[in-house]
Amino acid sequence: MWEIYDALLAGMNESETVEEWLIGPRWSVVRGSSGSIGIAPVIVEKYDRFDVSYQPAAGMSLKDVAAYIRSWNFMEASLAMAAINAFYNDPGKRTDAGDGDADTGRWRQLPGGRRSRRAFRSFCEENTSEGVTVLAEPVYDNDEIAEVPGRMDVLRKEPEFRDYYVSAYRELIPETDRLVLSGRSFVEKNAEPMMERAVSCGKPVFLFGPDVPLCPALRQYGVTAVWGFEVEKPDELMRSAKTGMQRDQFLRL
Repeated sequence: MWEIYDALLAGMNESETVEEWLIGPRWSVVRGSSGSIGIAPVIVEKYDRFDVSYQPAAGMSLKDVAAYIRSWNFMEASLAMAAINAFYNDPGKRTDAGDGDADTGRWRQLPGGRRSRRAFRSFCEENTSEGVTVLAEPVYDNDEIAEVPGRMDVLRKEPEFRDYYVSAYRELIPETDRLVLSGRSFVEKNAEPMMERAVSCGKPVFLFGPDVPLCPALRQYGVTAVWGFEVEKPDELMRSAKTGMQRDQFLRL
């Protein structure tokens, strides 16, 4: 159950610490001591079934906060995912997670500024224009998804029109051509079983979005490519997160 999460944690060191953190209305944000920032979606449940098990604080190691990615309290898990992304999506580590070859996977940093608005279309034009794609918990709405090339079968916890419930992945993946995961899938603990299902069926796995980690260790679990996000204007992002920033706002940062 936790093998992929353990791999994410194993690649982190104890020396990098939390400089600043917040859980906003829509996004959790962690800034690391190196200046890098990670984000993850806030998932609000109707009932608080799981207690908060620790108090996050500046000065904690990113790895200690990241360890709560295993928590079933999704607020904790969201902050943990943001800490993981703050560690891996650091421009200073770009050489460690740079583009690889076709055998080892490709690792892309999504551009900031106005170019970021085309990132999803560029990803789809390169990777999903043919066949059928299972797209799990995307940060994009269905109007945007309808405009990209290729057929998308969308999985959501709360389905919109023509979407599928997340649990349908077992039925859909064998008949699809590829699986695309978001960071939300890691927070909700769906990433590992979906990846295992895809690999067992011989289907390539992609990670895409502002909330996925540029972690090279994911190659060994069948990940073909990761298109992640580096923040170019961290101070502006922190200010925007406190006011409930929308996706298009932070993609410009």
